[in-house]
Formats: sequence, C-alpha cells, structure tokens
Amino acid sequence: MDVRSAVGSPAFAQQVLQGIATIEPPPRGESDLSLELGLSLWMRQTATDIDDAGRAMSAATHAQCDFAAVVERALGQMRSRKDHSFALA
Repeated sequence: MDVRSAVGSPAFAQQVLQGIATIEPPPRGESDLSLELGLSLWMRQTATDIDDAGRAMSAATHAQCDFAAVVERALGQMRSRKDHSFALA
C-alpha cells in the first residue's frame, strides 16, 4: 500500500513518515510533546485538516502492519529452510 496515495495530502503523509523516524522517546518518566508538536507543524505546513490527518495516520499504520506481516512471512520461510546460505548479513 502506498500511504501517500491513500490519503488526501501526500505531502503530509511523507512528512509524518520521515519526521516520526527522527523523534526520540523522552527520558524515562518525563513527558514530551514532540509528537503532538510535530503533527501540528506538519498539518500546518501542508494545510492538512484534522480529518485528513487522521486518515493519513490510519493509512500509515495499516501500511506498517502490512509490511510487518510480509517480513514475518519471509523470516518464517527462511527459518523453515535447512540451507540458510541466502540469509541476510
């Protein structure tokens, strides 16, 4: 699934997917508004309303789940083979 084509604002989806990768979790026990501020900024920069943002986030979540399932199937197939000479380094 191409997340950018599943939502009304491809620029927003792209910024979210790139931006989330750079957000680091806060130190243990501390609160942090990085994600909320990032979403607000990306929505403003791309003129994305809250409904489109929700659809983009949902599409991104589904795409990540689909990708995880593909990876899990591939790893399962690799585990079931006796010859692991093609395994990833």
